Order: sequence, then structure tokens, then C-alpha cells
Amino acid sequence: MRKSGEKAMSDERILGGDEFVREVLGEAEGRMDVVVPKHEQLQQFSEAIEQACKSADISIAFLRSGSKGDVLPKLRKELAGKGVHELGLSMAETARQLGMTTNALTEFIRKSEKLMTAEEHNQDYFRHFIIYCIIFRQ
Repeated sequence: MRKSGEKAMSDERILGGDEFVREVLGEAEGRMDVVVPKHEQLQQFSEAIEQACKSADISIAFLRSGSKGDVLPKLRKELAGKGVHELGLSMAETARQLGMTTNALTEFIRKSEKLMTAEEHNQDYFRHFIIYCIIFRQ
């Protein structure tokens, strides 16, 4: 490519083909104006917790109690993904809001990521990394 004068967007050995990099950069450009302040992230997460507890017919206090019975593990796992992946909260803050330890939350995330293939995981990791770099380079 270099000899023919074409300019590559990335090193294919690291990030994959140009198409993947262009897709990620396009996503990042669209998300640059979507950076949400931490207090708003916490507010959105609190609202998600309230809504999830209401639909599961349990109290927020019961969710945060540390109990492992009933529907709590599944509910916490869903909320953990929302807090960390969708809202961008730290694992420690997400764990505090759910009434669990950071180690337990890390285990939830690790197990859910194990279900992805290695290629999906790598692409997901690089996608998030590139978006982070673009958003915070200013």
C-alpha cells in the first residue's frame, strides 16, 4: 500500500482492516457530543435502578442489601452492564450503587465478556479505546 501511494488508516496487524477503523472513527465522531457529566450518569443509573426494582417488584434497599437470593443476581448483572458499558461509570461506583463489592462486579463483567469470541472482544476493546482517545484528546 505504501509503495503505491495509498494511505492506510491503521496497521492491519493491530486494529484490523481499514473498514473497521473507519467504522469506529465514524462512531466516535457521532458520540463526541454525548459526553455526560458524572452527576448526570449517576442520576440516570439511579433512575435505571428504580425502574428495574419496580418491574421486579422489589425495593431498592433489598437490591443493595447484598442478598444473593431470588432475582437479585440476574438483576444486578443487567444493571452492572448498563452502569459500566452504557453509562461509563467506574466499576467501583457501579458496585456501590448495586450493594456489591467491586470484585463481585468485576467477576460479573468478566463472565459476560468471556461469552464473546476473542475477535469480538478485541474489536469491542479497540472500538472503546479509540472512541475514548478521540473524545478526550481535547
